[in-house]
Amino acid sequence: MIHKSEISKKRQTVPENMEDAITFIPDHAEGNAEDFPDYAEGNAADLPDNTKGNTADFPDYVKDTAAGSSEPVAKAASVTPDQKEQAEHGDIFLPVNSYHCKVPDTYTELALHWHEEMEVTLIISGVSDYRVGQQQFQARAGDLIIVPPFTLHSAMEIPGEEMVSDSLVFHLDFLGAAGQDLSALQYLRPLSQGQMHMTERMSKGSSCYEEIRRTFLGALSTFQEKNGYYELFLKEQLLHLIYLLFAAGYVKDSAVSGAERENKKQFQKVLRYIGEHYQEPITISHLADVSGFSESYFMSIFKQNAGMTCVKYINSLRIHKAAEDLEKTDHPVMEVAMDHGFDNISYFNRQFRRSFGMTPREFRMIRWQKQPGLYAAEH
Repeated sequence: MIHKSEISKKRQTVPENMEDAITFIPDHAEGNAEDFPDYAEGNAADLPDNTKGNTADFPDYVKDTAAGSSEPVAKAASVTPDQKEQAEHGDIFLPVNSYHCKVPDTYTELALHWHEEMEVTLIISGVSDYRVGQQQFQARAGDLIIVPPFTLHSAMEIPGEEMVSDSLVFHLDFLGAAGQDLSALQYLRPLSQGQMHMTERMSKGSSCYEEIRRTFLGALSTFQEKNGYYELFLKEQLLHLIYLLFAAGYVKDSAVSGAERENKKQFQKVLRYIGEHYQEPITISHLADVSGFSESYFMSIFKQNAGMTCVKYINSLRIHKAAEDLEKTDHPVMEVAMDHGFDNISYFNRQFRRSFGMTPREFRMIRWQKQPGLYAAEH
């Protein structure tokens, strides 16, 4: 990882009374554009004059600038292209990856996110809260969790509980979804494009459970051991896994209307846009333009698909991206906040406390203590 001090960055002055417009939209506002104040349109004159914030909770802030100062603050050098975990799901030649997670060591909360790949997770032991699409549940030892492409999902530690899981994340193009044969046209491509409904969880005793579990573990072993010609065998095993899901009735035509399919397509387009621009000021008005819908209809469609308001989604994304930087770098807290779309110190602090129950500095110290040498290993 390249330290930001090594990157030549263009500095930008942040006026004292400016704030990213969307962060001031009330979290509870939803459904009706009339619920949003005028400053949701990005008019600085209507913004609350509270952007200086309280620096007491930001000890690192004094490294960059005095409290209340409008000294230039470095903005981000790059953006993350989508709402993925900070991990590469393979590459263009083998778009597959595996993940072994131990909660709470690996994470306490896996923020709501999505990716183009399909994901299959086996809970080895313990229990954790999961959300896949609109379904929320407690996943327990033995459960298989299926996340279709482009599906929002998250996971959260249950206080006092541990959980261990293994996951395979793979792009359906690896299995031939982009082809022109009947398997691609009837099954793989519709699945890869989110046109089919998939059961989110299966447990011991579910139809075909043991064979699906064995196939998953076999594919996981093949990928991790990488013996001779493993790519061919891995493709066979993953195709067999998909076959079993169809044959057991876990994948079905979603039977959605053309309008619903178009809504989902535009929703995915907005998610991509947010992922590319979350570090910048974003307004509901502009996101509605991106989707091609009116503001009120856009907000309704977003909550219907995400299970939360657009504002909550963006704030959650920004906070968790900031938390990753706090854990993996020694950048001052103020810089991390600015890099992830927060120009308001006190607002960032409140949102961080709401998500993690502690200040950013406390979070950093705890994560570094749990994983000594993490920052050094990144440099």
